[in-house]
Amino acid sequence: MVRYNFLPLIAFASFFALFVLLVHAQDQSDFVSIDCGIPNGSSYNDETTDIKYVSDAAFVESGTIHSIDPKFETSSLEKQFQNVRSFPQGKRNCYDVQPTQGKGSMYLIRTRFMYGNYDSLGKAPDFDLYLGANLWDSVIIDNATTIVTKEIIHTLRSDRVHVCLVDKDKGTPFLSVLELRLLKSDIYETPYESIMLYRRWDLGALGDVPIRYKDDMYDRMWMPVTFSNYRVLSTNLTIESDITAFQPPRVIMSTASTALNASLDLGIFWKPVIPSWKFYVYMYFAEVEEIPSNETREFSVIWNDKIMYDNFSPRFLHTDRLYTQIPVTGPIHDFVFKRTAKSTLPPIINAMEMYRVNEFLQSPTDQQNVDAIMRIKSKYGVKKNWLGDPCAPVNYPWKDINCSYVDDESPKIISLNLSLSGLTGEIDPAFSNLTSIQKLDISNNSLTGKVPDFLGNLHNLTELNLEGNKLTGALPVKLLERSRSGSLSLRLGGNPDLCVSASCQIPDLKTKKGVYIIALVASIVGVLVLVIALALFLLFKKRRRNGGPSSIRSGPLDTTKRYYKYAEVVKVTNNFERVLGQGGFGKVYYGVLNDDQVAVKMLSESSAQGYKEFRAEVELLLRVHHKNLTALIGYCNEVEGKKMALIYEFMANGTLGDYLSGKKSYVLSWEERLQISLDSAQGLEYLHNGCKPPIVQRDVKPANILINEKLQAKIADFGLSRSVALDGKNQETTAVAGTIGYLDPEYHSTQKLSEKSDVYSFGVVLLEVVTGQPVISRSTTAAENIHITDQVELLLSRGDIKRIVDPQLGKRFDAGSAWKITELAMACASPSSKNRPTMSQVVAELKESVSRARAGGDSSSSTSFTEPAMTTYESGMFPQASFFAVLVLLVHAQDQSGFVSIDCGIPDDSSYNDETTDIKYISDAAFVESGTIQSIDTKFQTSSLEKQFQNVRSFPEGKRNCYDVQPPRGKGFKYLIRTRFMYGNYDNLGKAPEFDLYLGVNIWDSVIIDNATTIVTKEIIYTLRSDRVHVCLVDKGRGTPFLSALELRLLKSDTYETHYSSMMLFKRWDLGGLGNLPVRYKDDVYDRIWIPLRFPRYTIFNASLTIDTNTNNGFQPARFVMNTATSPEDLSQDIILKWEPLDPTWKYYVYMHFAEVVELPSNETREFTVLLNEKSINMTVFSPRYLYTDTLFVQNPVSGPKLEFRLKSSAKSTLPPIINAIETYRVNEFLQSPTDQQDVDAIVRIKSKYGVKKNWLGDPCAPKFYPWKDINCSYVDNEPLRIVSVNLSLSGLTGEIDPAFSNLTLIQKLDLSNNSLTGKVPDFLGNLHNLTELNLEGNKLTGDLPVKLLERSKNGSLLLRYGGNPDLCVSASCKITDDKTKKSVYIIPLIASVAGVLGLVIVVALFLQFKKRLRSGGSGGTGPLDTTKRYYKYSEVVKITNNFERVLGQGGFGKVYHGVLNDDQVAVKILSESSTQGYKEFRAEVEILLRVHHKNLTALIGYCHEVKGMKMALIYEFMANGTLGDYLSGKKSYVLSWEERLQISLDSAQGLEYLHSGCKPPIVQRDVKPANILINESLQAKIADFGLSRSVALDGKNQDSTAVAGTIGYLDPEYHSTRKLSEKSDVYSFGVVLLEVVTGQPVIVRSRTTAENKHITDRVGELLSTGNIRGIVDPKLGGRFDAGSAWKITEVAMACASSSSKNRPTMSQVVAELKESVSKARASGGYSGTSSSFTTEPAMTSSDSGMFPQAR
Repeated sequence: MVRYNFLPLIAFASFFALFVLLVHAQDQSDFVSIDCGIPNGSSYNDETTDIKYVSDAAFVESGTIHSIDPKFETSSLEKQFQNVRSFPQGKRNCYDVQPTQGKGSMYLIRTRFMYGNYDSLGKAPDFDLYLGANLWDSVIIDNATTIVTKEIIHTLRSDRVHVCLVDKDKGTPFLSVLELRLLKSDIYETPYESIMLYRRWDLGALGDVPIRYKDDMYDRMWMPVTFSNYRVLSTNLTIESDITAFQPPRVIMSTASTALNASLDLGIFWKPVIPSWKFYVYMYFAEVEEIPSNETREFSVIWNDKIMYDNFSPRFLHTDRLYTQIPVTGPIHDFVFKRTAKSTLPPIINAMEMYRVNEFLQSPTDQQNVDAIMRIKSKYGVKKNWLGDPCAPVNYPWKDINCSYVDDESPKIISLNLSLSGLTGEIDPAFSNLTSIQKLDISNNSLTGKVPDFLGNLHNLTELNLEGNKLTGALPVKLLERSRSGSLSLRLGGNPDLCVSASCQIPDLKTKKGVYIIALVASIVGVLVLVIALALFLLFKKRRRNGGPSSIRSGPLDTTKRYYKYAEVVKVTNNFERVLGQGGFGKVYYGVLNDDQVAVKMLSESSAQGYKEFRAEVELLLRVHHKNLTALIGYCNEVEGKKMALIYEFMANGTLGDYLSGKKSYVLSWEERLQISLDSAQGLEYLHNGCKPPIVQRDVKPANILINEKLQAKIADFGLSRSVALDGKNQETTAVAGTIGYLDPEYHSTQKLSEKSDVYSFGVVLLEVVTGQPVISRSTTAAENIHITDQVELLLSRGDIKRIVDPQLGKRFDAGSAWKITELAMACASPSSKNRPTMSQVVAELKESVSRARAGGDSSSSTSFTEPAMTTYESGMFPQASFFAVLVLLVHAQDQSGFVSIDCGIPDDSSYNDETTDIKYISDAAFVESGTIQSIDTKFQTSSLEKQFQNVRSFPEGKRNCYDVQPPRGKGFKYLIRTRFMYGNYDNLGKAPEFDLYLGVNIWDSVIIDNATTIVTKEIIYTLRSDRVHVCLVDKGRGTPFLSALELRLLKSDTYETHYSSMMLFKRWDLGGLGNLPVRYKDDVYDRIWIPLRFPRYTIFNASLTIDTNTNNGFQPARFVMNTATSPEDLSQDIILKWEPLDPTWKYYVYMHFAEVVELPSNETREFTVLLNEKSINMTVFSPRYLYTDTLFVQNPVSGPKLEFRLKSSAKSTLPPIINAIETYRVNEFLQSPTDQQDVDAIVRIKSKYGVKKNWLGDPCAPKFYPWKDINCSYVDNEPLRIVSVNLSLSGLTGEIDPAFSNLTLIQKLDLSNNSLTGKVPDFLGNLHNLTELNLEGNKLTGDLPVKLLERSKNGSLLLRYGGNPDLCVSASCKITDDKTKKSVYIIPLIASVAGVLGLVIVVALFLQFKKRLRSGGSGGTGPLDTTKRYYKYSEVVKITNNFERVLGQGGFGKVYHGVLNDDQVAVKILSESSTQGYKEFRAEVEILLRVHHKNLTALIGYCHEVKGMKMALIYEFMANGTLGDYLSGKKSYVLSWEERLQISLDSAQGLEYLHSGCKPPIVQRDVKPANILINESLQAKIADFGLSRSVALDGKNQDSTAVAGTIGYLDPEYHSTRKLSEKSDVYSFGVVLLEVVTGQPVIVRSRTTAENKHITDRVGELLSTGNIRGIVDPKLGGRFDAGSAWKITEVAMACASSSSKNRPTMSQVVAELKESVSKARASGGYSGTSSSFTTEPAMTSSDSGMFPQAR
């Protein structure tokens, strides 16, 4: 037998260095691939695997990044090992990763390390690696080039993965790569949650390169292993895999290893370091040779002389897997593959994996504690490197945290020190969840507000330190009691406004008692009168309603149309023949009404529910309407004999409870359960958010969720439902109602009702849906009832989702989805309503789960990969050109309107036009506050020297000096910014300087000047972050900085689009240039400088005709440049452009411009491909067009040590390639954040107000080493810079202290001394909570010193100086002592008395009004259409409108008048006799508005219908702000902001979505336009005018309409031509409205050129093709909008207004998009003004070439 000892191999193997990413189903959607140490925000696709790697900056809060020693950066080294992140500080440092699938999912997690002598110490470290709270393995690295890989398969305990490095004092820990790969749940199944990879071998490898992704869908790394006495068998045929989950790569399974000696067995053995280690072994076999019929290969698998598998024969071209079902242990593992007696061929094996069990015994920290401390960290922005588990490992808890460690219990936090941690705001309730805490120190911060009561309920708390904060109010009684009893050490000093003793109270107890007694008596009298009046009012109302003390009026409650007599109910149910079910109300019977099945619920005499609940349900169901609420068909209300019935639509499949209880044998699938849950949630969401006021169902349970024949769910039983206040306040109810087990415990204890009570009940139902278990069950161990939330919580703590999910489902569910829904349910069923989500949030989560389930088991779609990007690098092939001295100015569309051209050093107010370019240059005096102007040495002032270089401004004083320029267009616009320098020995020192150039707060470049005549040009393309541009020069001590010219040129937004805000010009060449002079404005509209460059042995072609620069090509290279092209003299030669960058990590963008300048004969062809480093970067061949400009460019930057661009002729090309011009730009990543904008605005306001002369230009705080003079700032990682100190002493300040100081909210020291400030010391200075020093000495301040400043001065928290202000009063003699107390004695009882009387007046008024309405109520005229309750006589309408006094507007229906009804304003629409609309439309609108109800539909108050005289009127709620059309047309002068436009669009969309998706059958409005969108006083929008509305079929088929209706311009063209109506017709109209909202333009305008009408969709379509969003958005907004948001909304609008209904979204999709835009706008304060967020372009793009897609 051949035996192979693997010990040497095991000792050797450090895995081959490769790239990393997790893959699922042959895509990267579930991969997390992190390259540790590359810059923040950077990413790249690995050249070999195409796996996308991202920076680790977002996953870690500590460490420093390094590059390895360049001598180890070989060409074969994967890019992931070129950088590392090391952790020189702290014992434990962690990565925090949230993968795509969370808790319960199985992941392959891999870490990789290569030292590479990154720290130049030459000593590889040794440290420990942890996964969460448990030790994963030790990392021992032999030398600089060793690559160590640690891999583990782990089932996640939570949604986050924590990978931690622990310092063992044997060198600094570091990490090169971190990778996560999602695995299917049914592979590598073991009883353990973690198994570490020991070895994974490709045992038949033909090469020496490991196999991984894309060959392996899970990106496992298979190491090649070959043996000297073995031979390899292989096949070219495809190997099939029957073990679909494991799926070893086909390339591995196509080779196998077998012994050279056919008579020998095959053996593999190894000795573990520790005999007790447990191993799982997986062996893979496939027969790769077709065995003749007389041959047999059969063998047994034996481990340590024990047969594991007997008589096994690998199948031909099929994969089989054999594995150890239980782990094996021992001092040696000897696997023998022994041929059987009948076998004629030796054994084979293809691949093998060994995993070592890693038993993670350390419990993680208690989850409640984790949630609490993470909330605290997030709330206060704690900066303590708090990542990983707070308490574990035991020896490495988080800094300033101590924990308890008890056997078999999760660790808990018992001590927390947050002293001096910069905490602000109130003490967060999260502290209350640290229930085991003993010591809490939150001293010396800036905490405000009251000391919360919950601190007194932390029973284990023995030490509490609150010193040095700004806490107010009284100390909780419990804390005081525990402090006095000695059970709590309490520290409170340094909180001047915190009341802890009796001294805080009113000293004059008699006065105090008098105030209270008088107020109490007055209040009691007032309240008593109010109660008596209210009782009389209710008694009268009850008697009038009931017709007497004990009678209940029979007949219809609200409508005659739906009312049925008891005799009719008997007939409908066939004398109550068939019982469907029974509940607390009574029995439910089957019935048939008008050939439709119905369900009839009869109120039984023994029912606990009565008339009150019956009436409530009727009234509610007559008011609301939604497809997920059971529809009320009718009712019966005959009090005599107590005959009360409700007639509902028939729900064929009973209740959800029938399925969950097993009453129905059918087992609901996982997808069906999700859909039923979503249906129910949508019904509740409508009640909570769609109704006005919101409605709480109060009895949500499976028995009240009905299921129809399509398994659609609907909420039922509204007898207990109640409305709640619109202001969101909880409602106190007289009696708690609901069902035990589903009843909200908070509502039960407080009797305060809110929508969150339904959320709790729904959470319980959701748990029943997931588990299939009853809500309450009997404990098997104790004689107690256990609630379902307790059962699930227990199982959740064990991380076992399979035991939670209904066992009837088997394994037919997605574990990730189950985790998500279970956690959603538990969040809903939280004991505290504050922690519960809203039903809108629940619906969003369920929609996502349902869509994933429908898409196929929650699997994500495949990732689309970006093509390799074109790259350029700085070097060698092109000559180092210092740009030719030329004139400079920014141009836009061949004029200078977007130019700023500054000649630095010419006298103030002087200007001139350049002789060559005619660009107007002006003096720099208005843009700078420092420096001196100089002229260069006269001997350098030659006739050929541009005028801009004859003078300079130099800056001999100060480290940083800045120019402040406000260009014509501001924030979000793209500019070419250029600075130019010529020394010219202006200072007669004969030594050219070297200094740094900054753009804003970030370094732009260094300026190095060789000699007096060298001209240096620095050019950058930059998207502005603010309305101002700051260009700064920083002195490095190597000569005085200076500047010759500063130029800004506005660019179109669709040119030079990249992922970065800035990129520096590297080179811009005119490659066919005929002369030596650069080309620029006016030849170049953007005033780019094109440097001529010619190559030897190249031919230059010159066009005799004019080149069309192609205006669709936004780059618009100069015609003069495009008129010439270059090509090799040798027709067979390619064009090669190559260079090497100074830094291989530099990223470049390349733009190549082409035009065919020679008309080719018909038998000649010029076509070529573009190669980068021999790889094609365009997908097809390219042919330049004759006399037409095309630009090929790359979107993704490229980098590397060498670049070679090759233009290679195609096989059929008869001519060599050509090129006209090329531009290369280097990415400049601006990572430094600017100063907080509020601080900037404040300090600039202060500078302007007082005329401060301190060279305050540029950013106040950045760069860090060059802040403004007399200003100090705070610098905290990842936070905006903040001003903390301002010294304006002796600065000549006059006037009052400006309120701008109040906006410096983090200021600690403020010195305003020795100026001439006047007026009072403002109160706001006392509210600057961080202020510790304030110097007001030596001014002319008057009045009283604010009380807060005095108090803070007295308690020592503020050092206050105010001497030298003779008229400033700082003593008690200035204060009024007794007046306030005296006044309060009279004011308090006066207010109380007035309140009582006022209450009485209000009640009497209500009482009289009610009597008046009872007298005047009733129907009149021809009678009600649907209801008597909302019917008004025409005479009443005349009275309501005050004889039609005030006209609000007019439409096709008639005029709309203002009216008042019951003291509420209303709008009354009167049908005119000349109206094109008539009775049919009138009736349609009444019927729809009586049926539907939504907060974004105008509410119908009532109507008039007197046919005689055609008196028809509709009475609506009053909408104070008219129509959307009024705003868009300019009828209203107010300009809607961008955020207001978004919100109005969302409101309107929600109204339409309800009509389409919430109504049954769906309703099409048919006349959506701005005139039919009304706006109320809160700028809330509502859809109006339903006269043309129609219902459409539920099956989604288009409806044939007898007559097309709508308004021209808004009318769906497809509906107009086909007459088929669907919801998509409204979508079209809404899209047009949305375009009007964005553009502010009318829907149809007259063309100026063609005299034709142009529709808004055509106009916007044309502008979209140019990529100019600012040309689309309403100019009245003045740029105050977010370009990315504008793009998105415009694209949504254009999709809605697609000519084909199939391409239009649904209104639900539109609402989702608008919600996202509104939330983003609110988060960013309305608009950001940043540059547009564009869709991804092809890697290589041609601008309007016809070959490549045109990209925005």
